Amino acid sequence: MPRSKKGVRKIQVTLKSRHLVNGQAYGPGQVFVLPDLAAYFQHVESRQEAKEQSLMTERAFIIQGQRKRQVAPGRFNEILGGIAPETI
Repeated sequence: MPRSKKGVRKIQVTLKSRHLVNGQAYGPGQVFVLPDLAAYFQHVESRQEAKEQSLMTERAFIIQGQRKRQVAPGRFNEILGGIAPETI
């Protein structure tokens, strides 16, 4: 197992994306990094995956003036049909 110059043991992490930290590129693929950097990469990739999932989720919004209301996509037309046209 590789060690840093200060003798701290590096750990192996598999990255899905390329990361750039202080001008040093890491990933994609398997890399050996210090434990705190590994935790940072795992946190970032977890957030990235959650964001990608949220972008793929079907959503519907009704916007009235300055208000935006999220509604169930399956009920969008039903809800929109009950709103007076001049308020949309």
